[in-house]
Amino acid sequence: MKFFTKSEIKIVAGVLMFLFLISSYNFRLALRRARDAQRKADLGEIEKALLSYHRDFGYFPPSNEDGEIVACFDGDIKDLVVPKDVNGNTDIKAYFKQFRGCEWGNDGLRDVTEPEYPAYSDRLPGDPSIMDGFSYKYISNFTRFQLYAHLEGKDSEDEYKKEIELRDLDCGVSVCNFGIGYGKTPLDVSIEKYESSLRN
Repeated sequence: MKFFTKSEIKIVAGVLMFLFLISSYNFRLALRRARDAQRKADLGEIEKALLSYHRDFGYFPPSNEDGEIVACFDGDIKDLVVPKDVNGNTDIKAYFKQFRGCEWGNDGLRDVTEPEYPAYSDRLPGDPSIMDGFSYKYISNFTRFQLYAHLEGKDSEDEYKKEIELRDLDCGVSVCNFGIGYGKTPLDVSIEKYESSLRN
C-alpha cells in the first residue's frame, strides 16, 4: 500500500483549507443576506401595522428618545385619563405621556382601550441581531413617521442609502442606513426640517 508523501499531504491539506474558507465565507454571506432580508420584511410589517393604526385613530403613535413606538400601557385601563385641551378636544400629546415605549421583539401594537379588538401587531418585530445590540428606530410627530434599520450588506443591498447613514441615527450599536417613511416623508432629513420646508 502506497502512502501519501509529505508534499502530497500538504497539497491536499491546502486544498481542503481553501475549500473550507470559501464555504465558510459563503455561509457567512448567506446568513448576512438572510438577516438583511428579515430587516426589510420587518419594517414592511411594522409599516403595515402603523398604517392600520392611523386608519383607526387618524394619527400615528408618537416616538420616544430610544426610537420606540410609544403605545404600550401597563396600568389598568380604568386609570387611563383622556385629557382635554382648551377647546374640549383630546390633548393627544398629554394623553400619550401615560404610555411607554413598546419593546421591539416583545410588545405588540394594539388599541389598549379595546382589548378584544384585533392587534395591529401581536408582537412588533425585533432586529434579527437584537441580542448583539442592533435595533430598529421609529420617529414620529403624530402626522408622519420614519422607520429605520441597519443593513449589514452595504455593498450588495440596493436599499442601503448613504444619505440616511449621513444622518448618523443610531439603530442600536450601528448607524441606520435603510428606512421607510410615511407617504412622501424623506428619510435623509428630520420630519421637522421637512415640514418646515413645506411651509416655506
